[in-house]
Amino acid sequence: MTKFFTILAALALLASCGKTIGTGGAQPDGTFLIENSRGGKIGIFEANRAKLALSGVPVVIKGVCNSACTIYTTLPNACLDPALTIGFHGASLNLPLIAGDVQMSRYYRNGIKERFNAVWRHSGEHVITAQEYVALDPQAQICE
Repeated sequence: MTKFFTILAALALLASCGKTIGTGGAQPDGTFLIENSRGGKIGIFEANRAKLALSGVPVVIKGVCNSACTIYTTLPNACLDPALTIGFHGASLNLPLIAGDVQMSRYYRNGIKERFNAVWRHSGEHVITAQEYVALDPQAQICE
């Protein structure tokens, strides 16, 4: 019974994440789906990321995950759908450029962090597949 209430509380908390996640949300199988998120204000995505991390609910990222959505890819409870595309670019209107880039790169690891800081934040959008992502960040997981 305690597990039921824990899951119920987590789902209620996640419901407050709203449209900034993209389409998706709490699923009947107990996972949380992030699907086709084009990004948005970094601060809102950071708050939602914290909620998702605390919930412990498995997170599936599917479709497109661009811009601020990319900070979800390093959640310890997240997996990347094999058909996912992930788009990176430098900060724009949400924060001053340098501060926004530093804020975003805090969530990246390994080769993703290196590429973001060296190349992607200085260019237009750079899109990679889930498999390319995992090759650069072996800590990330492809969903089974």
